[in-house]
Amino acid sequence: MSWTEDSITIKKAAAADLQAITRLLNSVDLPPDGIADWLQHSFLAWKNAEPVGSIALEIYDQNALLRSLAVKKEWQGRGISNALIETVFQYAVELGLASLYLLTESVPAYFESKGFSRIARNDIPAAVKSSIQLAFVCPASATAMMKRL
Repeated sequence: MSWTEDSITIKKAAAADLQAITRLLNSVDLPPDGIADWLQHSFLAWKNAEPVGSIALEIYDQNALLRSLAVKKEWQGRGISNALIETVFQYAVELGLASLYLLTESVPAYFESKGFSRIARNDIPAAVKSSIQLAFVCPASATAMMKRL
């Protein structure tokens, strides 16, 4: 699965990409905690040999936590986030997932434009709540959101 525009290519992450994803997440102040456990469901946007964006899913039964949507600051505003989101939506449908959940501290309106609805954090399924992101990393003030597929 890949997307190419303006010399940007989106590809599924490989084990060798872990350090690149970690550096990318750190560069935009997102926590990389637990990302190594979900590399098989992660994607990177590449400009030549440079990773410029990432996104991942943590899969729990028929649901998933969308996490680690990040685009390097100098590449923001070029449609890379939208392409990463569409890639992960297609992937989630191919996997037969029912719903996606996420937490965001800064851009709930962006995710609403992508079909997510705000929900109470307590409405997130228990299996998804076991994610390190929900249990320990994201603050209680983060907005919980959900999208049915």
